[in-house]
Amino acid sequence: MNYYSLTREENERQGVAYSPEEITFKLLYNRRRVEGWKPFSFELRDGEFSDYQANNLGWHLCSGALKKCIERFATGTEGFQWLPVVVQSQGGDAREYFVLHMWPTCDVLNRSRSIFSGDHLVKPVLNAAAIKHLNLFSVSGKGMAYVSEPVRKAARSAQISGLDFLKVPVVAAD
Repeated sequence: MNYYSLTREENERQGVAYSPEEITFKLLYNRRRVEGWKPFSFELRDGEFSDYQANNLGWHLCSGALKKCIERFATGTEGFQWLPVVVQSQGGDAREYFVLHMWPTCDVLNRSRSIFSGDHLVKPVLNAAAIKHLNLFSVSGKGMAYVSEPVRKAARSAQISGLDFLKVPVVAAD
């Protein structure tokens, strides 16, 4: 089966959601379940809403439609939660979004074939045996989200905006 990393679609019409100054990406830096989440509002600037909303924190900000596509294929073993937020346009239109917050549940990398620069993962190569039962997962210590071909097809079929998919190599374990 093919697997893909989620990435933002290059689209000049897509706006960027900005968090309040006191909220930083470090709020979700620890890759584990968040307790006591308090929803807050992002401000959409310089463009339109999209289902996979670009934002200044680099988080996976998903519309209800994208959330539904992902949930359809969840098995319960993935290690993720949805954290509600609001994205409000400068014109006053407010929409509910969800931060896809993930943590690793198993080592999914083929480390001998993946390329690293120090601790930085440059090119992931996935371990087929570790991901065969997963449709959504992340890599230990990294913020990337990976999905299976069925999730990609469902998102394409639902015409999810703002989202692109980069195919990631998958090999058998060494």
